[in-house]
Amino acid sequence: MENRLPNPNAPARERIGWVDLLRVTACFLVVFSHCCDPFVGQFDNDRAAFLTGAFSGSFVRCCVPLFVMMTGVLLLPVKTGLAGFYRKRIGRILAALVFWSVVLPLLYYVYLNYVTASQSPAIDPENFTWGATLHKLWTFVFNFTFDTTPLWYLYMLAGLYLIMPVISAWLERASRSELKTLLGVWGVTLLLPYAKMFAPMLGYTGNFGNMGLYGVCDWNEFGTFYYVSGFAGYRVLAVEQVEGAAMLDALAFDPQARYALVFGNEVEGVSQEAVDRCDGAVEIPQLGTKHSLNVSVSGGVVLWEFFCRIRSKA
Repeated sequence: MENRLPNPNAPARERIGWVDLLRVTACFLVVFSHCCDPFVGQFDNDRAAFLTGAFSGSFVRCCVPLFVMMTGVLLLPVKTGLAGFYRKRIGRILAALVFWSVVLPLLYYVYLNYVTASQSPAIDPENFTWGATLHKLWTFVFNFTFDTTPLWYLYMLAGLYLIMPVISAWLERASRSELKTLLGVWGVTLLLPYAKMFAPMLGYTGNFGNMGLYGVCDWNEFGTFYYVSGFAGYRVLAVEQVEGAAMLDALAFDPQARYALVFGNEVEGVSQEAVDRCDGAVEIPQLGTKHSLNVSVSGGVVLWEFFCRIRSKA
């Protein structure tokens, strides 16, 4: 397909000048952003210092995203096999993650107990006893601790490596115009943090005491899945008898689109909240007084109709 992005899979020893320059710039931005943190930490004591640190730091917070984007530039599209990619990339960071998750807590323990005691109010001696240190040595399998805060990047990078082969499969077939569209959608998502900030000002009170947005609630903290479903290009349809639903046999089917179908149970069907979140609704034509089918029958009918439509367009 024409108009694709240039393939960055250059020979291993070949350098890409602008990527090297961007890497150096990002390194300086990381240093500057951490220099702002002590000022931000003065929130309760010095409001002016806090505002200065927050304002200055906001200009350099792009540092880590720059490293993430450089990862994409250098590794996409993925040309190796899935197992080989995971073994090489995740295996490399896993060794570092395990090593430093063990070494850093031990260094903190030795330093704070045998070298010098910290006077910082942020350091609780009870968190650096031998018992607390042993606890940290195995709980890193769940998350980083205070001692290993810098390792948060490796947890994020492991997740990034897991999804890169999936992204790569689409990237290899995408045209430049499709990539521009995706970047436009991504640009819009940069406003989501501001939506979370302004939502309470506009009267949003959350649900069940949780102030999360766009699918985040007490029983679902993974709002990102809701975002990704839209970005992946799926048209989400509720299979339900609602106003405006298209009859299954008259549905305007797009063979190039990807569909996600939402089914409900036989009695209550798909909730109105779920219907409102969908891109549309489709209804199975029925005759008689009893308009209800169980989910297995509904699923079979709709999936067979979609299969026939796809096969006829092939």
